[in-house]
Amino acid sequence: MISQKLFTGEHNYRHQIANIIIQNNLPIDIYGRGCKFYKEHDSLKGEFNGNEHVENYLFHIAIENTQHPHYFTEKIINPLLYGTNVLYLGCTNIFNYFPNDGIHLLTGNIEHDMNLIIDILNNWKKYYKSIDARKIANSLSIKNLINKI
Repeated sequence: MISQKLFTGEHNYRHQIANIIIQNNLPIDIYGRGCKFYKEHDSLKGEFNGNEHVENYLFHIAIENTQHPHYFTEKIINPLLYGTNVLYLGCTNIFNYFPNDGIHLLTGNIEHDMNLIIDILNNWKKYYKSIDARKIANSLSIKNLINKI
């Protein structure tokens, strides 16, 4: 998912990944307003409605706008609630909130992260974990979140 924003390093990192996906014709769908910056390509799906960008996908790449120890957003919550595994860059303590829940960390190093993405494309069963969406939803209660900080 790429936005039209280019304010933070993470905004730009999303576009770096999108460029590589497009240049190498990788079978990865790209959603978001940022698709309009690119020449027409099969990977580009454009703006999304609701959760179509995470529904019915085994994996989703989620990069927060910034990285903080205890801050995460719908970018990781929504895919997990749909049982979608997440390649994630953002909250540095994310495993405190969602241990063993189908999250694979990105590093912000483009070479490393693209190698991981390509390995997942080639060996998805090695990385895929079944996600209990009810457990995810329960862990999002304010009480549970506060107790984990």
